[in-house]
Amino acid sequence: MKILLLTLVLGVVCADQEPQSETDYSLTPGEWYTTSIASDDTEKIQENGPLRGYSRRIECISNCSTVAITFYQKINGECRKYIVVGTSTKDDIYKVDFLGENYFQFIFKSSDSLVIYGENVDDEGKVTLVTELLAKEHSVSEQDYQKFKELTEEKGIPAENIEDIINTDDCPN
Repeated sequence: MKILLLTLVLGVVCADQEPQSETDYSLTPGEWYTTSIASDDTEKIQENGPLRGYSRRIECISNCSTVAITFYQKINGECRKYIVVGTSTKDDIYKVDFLGENYFQFIFKSSDSLVIYGENVDDEGKVTLVTELLAKEHSVSEQDYQKFKELTEEKGIPAENIEDIINTDDCPN
């Protein structure tokens, strides 16, 4: 009888557990492509802009306490490859030094797409807000694009500042 009661209690405890969190990004490693980008300072994400990047790969290190991101920056038609390493600070926010200090976090994940929100603090202390929509392929579902648009606006970036950039990505894989 005690075993039956213990089994029942364990079943109730397990059933009461929350489902896997939307912020559990342990499954994000792999190939990713930037399809869209938005910023409160559109000059920084235009072609040749310093914050316009084309993602290629995300690697989780030590249970994602550290994240390595491989991406290209294209200036005057030349693709330059970078690998930056972000270290988790608090609340799953990562810090990386690249064109100033950058703080970013993964704010949405579906099976095929990922949304990243970031804040860049440049050398003059100016803060620029950026969101990026990444996809496993070179396109995303309409539902994921709408979620990106909604999250972009929630972060204070107007939807008209979204730029679809996948068609300008001719950097190597």
